[in-house]
Parts: sequence; C-alpha cells; structure tokens
Amino acid sequence: MTQDHSALLAQLDALKSADAGAVFAELIRAGLQALIEAEATETIGAGRYQRSGERSTHRNDRAHRTSPGVLAEIPHL
Repeated sequence: MTQDHSALLAQLDALKSADAGAVFAELIRAGLQALIEAEATETIGAGRYQRSGERSTHRNDRAHRTSPGVLAEIPHL
C-alpha cells in the first residue's frame, strides 16, 4: 500500500489523538486492507495502476464497451 508522506503523517496524528480501541481497529483495518491488496495483485498479475501483458483481469471489474454494447465479460475476482 503506497501513500504519500503527508497522508501518512495525517494518519499518524489521527491515531495519536484516538483512544486505544480506535487505534487497534485502525491497525487491523489497515493490515487487512494491505493483505487484500497483496492478494489482488497476485491474482491479477499486476499492481494497482500498473500495465502488464500478464494481467488476467481488471481490479474494478470493468468490461470493454462499444456503442452497441459489451465486447467481453470480465469475471469477478
């Protein structure tokens, strides 16, 4: 999970001012989100916003569309 420095500092300040339960919940949420992102990257074959010839699907489950309709169905992960 890549974040810019200012976003990380803002997140750290928010955690410092929160109670222990909220801090623990945020740590669990961030950890689970990182695991989900890693699993999606492995399954898809490309990182977020990365172009790759080995890519097997799209993260946002979009289909290629033309004026008449859908060209291909992209399976859900």
